[in-house]
Amino acid sequence: MKLAQLHTAGWQFGDIKTDNILVGAYGQTELVDYGGVTEHGHSVKQFTEMYDRGYWRCGARIADETYDLFSFAVLCIQLILPKNRAKEAFTVSPKQRNIGYLQQLLAEDKTLLPFHPFIIAALEGRFGSGAEALQAWNLIRWKNHEQRIVTKSGSPFRFVQALFISIMLCVLTMMFVFQY
Repeated sequence: MKLAQLHTAGWQFGDIKTDNILVGAYGQTELVDYGGVTEHGHSVKQFTEMYDRGYWRCGARIADETYDLFSFAVLCIQLILPKNRAKEAFTVSPKQRNIGYLQQLLAEDKTLLPFHPFIIAALEGRFGSGAEALQAWNLIRWKNHEQRIVTKSGSPFRFVQALFISIMLCVLTMMFVFQY
């Protein structure tokens, strides 16, 4: 079952995190561990704090598509930060846990600057559905189609950043394909 199929059927995955996404050799992705699947409108029954909008004081632990998209945005932020910075960045005091802090983390890395508006919209719950998120993603992707995204120093993607893009494309494509 894919994320979009769950959303269309009125369910939410609930535990989006690196451990629950398998990436194949050619960038194909698969979600695993469906133990946290929750019917929309009910309390999320399984989550990982770092990806939970309740943990970040950015909304309720109520199952809906925006919950999964928020988790996905946090995952994106985690993937663009250097490994040593990511661990430190996500173990903060409750006072620091808010959307402004997450936006600050996102701003630390300019490599994926064209995708920042998408990630911020997902954090803020501005997408009404996976299809709407996919439309926003495609707009950014096509706008930057001819440009090669490079780091500040001009060096090419790091592996993690390439993996992030692959995961994002695959998940959003699956959401679009299975929603129609």
